[in-house]
This record gives sequence, structure tokens and C-alpha cells, in this order.
Amino acid sequence: MENLNYNINNFNDLNNKTSKGYKVKTENNKSVVEIYRDQQRNGCTGLEIKNITLKNGTIEIIIIETKASAGVVCIQAITYPAIKVTFDKKYDNFIVKTEKGNTYNKLTSSQESTVNKY
Repeated sequence: MENLNYNINNFNDLNNKTSKGYKVKTENNKSVVEIYRDQQRNGCTGLEIKNITLKNGTIEIIIIETKASAGVVCIQAITYPAIKVTFDKKYDNFIVKTEKGNTYNKLTSSQESTVNKY
């Protein structure tokens, strides 16, 4: 089994307001996967990586859509939680899904921008 080397960075996609899904880019001959959760109503929601594996030539990224625990006070603000995974080399095939098995779609350029829903 091949070892996967990668770095993870969280960010808020407030400037672009990208729809829920993921994008794959190549930067400096390395694959970069950006995963977006869409517009959220508070600062307590986010994304975490649970697991990343390579299976049959496809990288599978399992994410957790986080939310506040009961009784936690959250800042009320529109956020666009996102996470960026940068691999140490180029890969071609990716699947992104939640720990519950819901698949995130790969975004096309026409799907990247969202309309304010709230």
C-alpha cells in the first residue's frame, strides 16, 4: 500500500461563496483538493478530515461536517467553511464523502458560485 503524504488547511471561502462540493487543481505538479461546505449560519460549523486513503488508484477523502455541541454559544455570522488538502504529488482520481456516506460532487466552473440563501 502506498503511503499518502499531504497537508491540510482550513479556510473560509467568504470571498468566492463556493457551492457545496470539491475542486481538484494541480499546483507545482501536486494535486490540491479544495472541499466546500456551502453557506452556513454561524461560526461553529466546519469541515474536518476523518480519513484519506488510496484504493484502486482513487484517493478517497472522508470528511466530517462539524456543528456545535448542545449548549455551545456560537458567533452568528455567515460563513463558508472549506478545507484544502495538498498532496505531495499528482493524483488523478478522487472521491469526497462524509463519514455517513454522502458523496460531495466535483464542481464545474458553472457550479462554483452560490446565491445567498439566508
